[in-house]
Parts: sequence; structure tokens; C-alpha cells
Amino acid sequence: MQQFLNIITSQSIYGAVFATLVFVGVGFACSKIGLISSEMNMKLSLTTINYFLPVLCFGAFMKNAEFSNISTILKVLITAFGFYILFAIYAKLVINYWPKLISNRIQKKAILAWEKANKPGEYSAYKQAYIRSYQERLLAIEMIIAYGSLQYFAFPLIKSLSETGVGQSPIFEEFAIALLQIWNIPFLIGVSTHMRMTYAGIKVNRKELKSLGKALLHPMLITLYISLICYLLQFAFRTQFIDPNATLDKSLNISNYGYYQYVYNPEIHKSIPQEYLHHFWAAFPKQLPMFGMTIAMGVSIVSPIAWINIGASLHRSNVKSGIKSLSVWMSVIRKLIIAPLVMLFVISIPMVYTKFINVSTGVLFVLLMACPPATACVTYSLASNHKEIDYTAQVSSLATLCCLFTIPLWVVGSFCILTIL
Repeated sequence: MQQFLNIITSQSIYGAVFATLVFVGVGFACSKIGLISSEMNMKLSLTTINYFLPVLCFGAFMKNAEFSNISTILKVLITAFGFYILFAIYAKLVINYWPKLISNRIQKKAILAWEKANKPGEYSAYKQAYIRSYQERLLAIEMIIAYGSLQYFAFPLIKSLSETGVGQSPIFEEFAIALLQIWNIPFLIGVSTHMRMTYAGIKVNRKELKSLGKALLHPMLITLYISLICYLLQFAFRTQFIDPNATLDKSLNISNYGYYQYVYNPEIHKSIPQEYLHHFWAAFPKQLPMFGMTIAMGVSIVSPIAWINIGASLHRSNVKSGIKSLSVWMSVIRKLIIAPLVMLFVISIPMVYTKFINVSTGVLFVLLMACPPATACVTYSLASNHKEIDYTAQVSSLATLCCLFTIPLWVVGSFCILTIL
């Protein structure tokens, strides 16, 4: 209970929520008065994905090398691949066999629809068409649940609630941002292959496997690979740099201030506080501030631009129609409540309880499932002329609006639950 009170009285959680609402409101207002057109909003979204997010990935692994982080990276990567593979199998089974398991209910609905349409043609053919339509709806729902808008919604909150140089954050570790990018590797592969092929009705073949290679060469992932490789090289090259802003004892007599190697004088090394020592990739933004400042500024503008983009999209979406539809609300509940609840109890709680992952990573998993549907759901739905385009857009819009309030609740709630294990 005390842990919960500490979190809900923390300024950081309210600051993250308030900042989100303000910038989303700015985007909504700019779109409403015509400052941001649909074309401009689309270009802004593409610019963020292709240019700003790669900068974010480039700086994600600028941390000191720790063996515990390598273990966590592998665990997150395996969990992410396992999640998307198992969900793809689950979605296939649900789409193909669920209508048959509830055939009596579908048959009743099909009869009512057939009679309402003045009985056009044979009932058996009408029933098959009704089942196919139901399968199309199931396909849209499963894609919406599996693939969330991770970077736009998860990153800003993680960054706001991550530890800083001042002290320990109440929820996320600083390395959680890097783990988010690791999860994005299987995510982008799934979006570019499974989602695209499922919407288009394409079966797996050699030609379509080429899209896997394209997914792995996404600009965001290329910068992630570079940063990750540099991070791993720190284990081989143990050169350490002293923070230029560090206040050290003058008696240490360090001749080359700002640079230090462990092998030269272990006694001096031990006397320097660890927070002032960085391996070469972690020290990169501090030792070369002109690059460090550029990366920091690039990362800092990702969240505001993403939120403005979301606000403009909300204004141009058909939220009102979605609010009036019970089926849309059911899918929003599945996405924003049931999906993160399943993630919490099936994956996060068992993994944290067995010490397989820490609390920060467990909360991260829940947060990723609590994000609203990815923009790609609407994009691929449009590209394949899917029958549930409007439904997908309505669920996406309403979920985006509601998640501004549900995501903080999931972060706080899951953290409180996982910390008592």
C-alpha cells in the first residue's frame, strides 16, 4: 500500500500524463484550425519513423556494459519472438476454427440477416458469405490486439519514468528504453511479414520471405544494430572515461583528465566514484558533446512530435462513430484491458516471481500490450482493401483516445503488483 501511495504521489507519473495530454491537445487543435493538413500529418509521421526514431535507437545502448544487461536483452528478445510466433499461430486457429465452434450462434445471425435482406439467393451461400465476413472481423481484431503503437506511446512514458543521474526511478530502470528497442526487432518483422501477408491473404513462399530481409533493414533497426554492436564491444575494450563534469579529489593526480584505463593504476581507479566512470560507448555523448547534444536533442523531440501527430490523427478520425458502436467498444476493451491483463498474469508475474526478469522489465511487457493499435493495422487494411477498414480505423481511434488514461493506470498497477512478489 505504501508503495502505491509513493507512486501516485510522485510528480513524474503526473508529469508524463500531463505532457501527453497537452501535446495531443496541441496536435488536435492545430488540425482543427487547419495548421496541420492530412498530407502534412502523414509526412510528419513518416519523418518521425524514418529519421527521428533511428536517432532514438542510436542512443538507446549508450550505457555502461554490464553482463546482467546481456542476459536481459536475450530474455526480452526470446520473449518477443515467442510472443509474436505464438500469437500468429493463435490468430490462425481463431480465424479458421472459431466460427465453426460457435456455428449455431452464427447460423442464427445469418438467418436473421438473410431474412432482413429479403432472402436473396440460397441460404447456404448466404451463410458461407456471413462466415467469411465474420472471419474478416476476427482477423482485424487479432491484428489490433497483437500489434500496438509501441514507440509513440511506450517510449515517452518509459523515458519520463526512467532513472536519471539524480537517483532511482520508482518504476523503470534506465536500460528499459534499450529493451524497448530490442522488443521492436521481432515487432517490425511481424508487422512487415505476418500482418501484411495476413491482411492480403498471401501464403508463405520464397518470394514473400524477401520481405523479412527488408524488415531487418529498416532504418530504425540499422541504427539499433550499430548501437548494440558498440555496446557489446565495451566488453572487449574495457577503456573507461571519466565524466568531464566529475568533481574529483585533486590528490588523485590524474595526468590525462577525462580518459583513464584500468590497467594503468588500479588504486586510482578504485578511488573514483563509479558514477563518474563510463565505457567508451557510454562516454561517447559526454566526451564528444557536439555529437552528444545532437543525439540528446533528436531524442527529446521524438515524444512531442509523436504526440502532436497523434492529436492531429484523432481530429481526422471518426471517433464519434466508434463511440456509438458496441462491437468497437468490445475490441477496445480487449486491446486496452484484457490483453495487458493476460500479459501481466501469464508472462510478467511468473517471470518476475521466478526471478527470470526484474520488475522493470515485467512492467515494460504490460505497457507494450496496453498500447493502442499500431498505425500499420490501418495502413495494411487500406492497402489490401480489407472489408473491415472502417472498423479497424474506428477501434484504433477510440483506443488511442482511451489509452491516454488507461496506460498510466496499467503502469502503476502492474508495478505495485510485481513489487510484492
